Amino acid sequence: MTTIDTTPAAPTTSERRKALVDRIVDGTPYAVAFGGQGAPWLESLAGLVRDFALEDELESLVAQADSLIAPVASDLVRSGIPFTPLAWADVLAVGESAEDDDAPALPDADLLAAPAASLPGILLTQLAGVRALNRQGLDVREVRPVSVIGHSQGHIAAQSLAGTPDAELLALTRLIGAAVQVVGRRRGLLGDTMLSVTGESPERVQAALADLPASARVVMRMRNGRRSVVLSGPEDGLRRATALLEDVAESERAERERRTTGGAAFAPVLDPIPTGLAFHHPDLTEACDLVATWAEACGLDVELARTLTMRAGVDPVDWVEALESAMDAGARWVIDLGPSDIATKLSARELRIRGVGVVPATTREGHRALTAPGATPRVATPWAASRFW
Repeated sequence: MTTIDTTPAAPTTSERRKALVDRIVDGTPYAVAFGGQGAPWLESLAGLVRDFALEDELESLVAQADSLIAPVASDLVRSGIPFTPLAWADVLAVGESAEDDDAPALPDADLLAAPAASLPGILLTQLAGVRALNRQGLDVREVRPVSVIGHSQGHIAAQSLAGTPDAELLALTRLIGAAVQVVGRRRGLLGDTMLSVTGESPERVQAALADLPASARVVMRMRNGRRSVVLSGPEDGLRRATALLEDVAESERAERERRTTGGAAFAPVLDPIPTGLAFHHPDLTEACDLVATWAEACGLDVELARTLTMRAGVDPVDWVEALESAMDAGARWVIDLGPSDIATKLSARELRIRGVGVVPATTREGHRALTAPGATPRVATPWAASRFW
């Protein structure tokens, strides 16, 4: 039986002297990753607009999207969330002036995390990231990645590289954001409704929650790492889940101290995720019909609208599987196109095991790592190549 070695080859001395962007243009296989919810997006958007002079291009894109959704503009008001991202980014970039009474107010964190703002805001930030990468010397539509992966709503941005016009994608995402905002309010899924559980396997977390009643409406449909999952559900349900996880952890710790049982005690790390909505909860499925109705009224692709709503807000997420697919396709680098470095943080450990590097290209640190000769990050030796026999 023949075994195929998929371990990435080490770069030559001449390759190391080149900027990473030049190595990719010259043929080094790479993948593109788009992150999802869970990190601030406005700061990233403002930085990209400022650093790469994108204001005019993005203003045109937002205006085109607004025109496409004009037939249902009055319906979108039902979300209760305004969407003026470039005005917000401008305020953030230059600072609010006490002398300028006409300057728009910078929205608070809760508004920015509301899905009617965050879904289109994150997409706009990622589309800005694609344009910034082009200005850094890598046109992803000309130098094609071997894989394009998206975490949660990152699937929407990935559709841009599949050929859907950006204005149409932004218009659809405005509809999706408003729809899940409305349905989330109706179903009690707004607020502090997502919880990261790390440090334990999904199987142990699931076992610890065995006594959580179905009435709590808490689901575990996101795997961010081999020992990292996310719970979604109403605030009260998550409080009950948190108490149960903490009780199991305390019980196992006490058992180990009494030496009544062996092995490592259950010790999950619990962190709320500031998303404003219980993403990937099955109760959000009804948002698909609302999005489809609006998309049809606007003359947009109804089936695409349904598909993106499911991928961004309802379907399960397995980020480990997505990363493995990119590495199996031959990627030696993953270019994280935002927002910020969220996909980098989620991916670094999995990629390191296989000796694959990751660069958060929309951050200033990532920009330098991508474009400055000699600044390419060191990549760890793949575990498969470092075994001693």
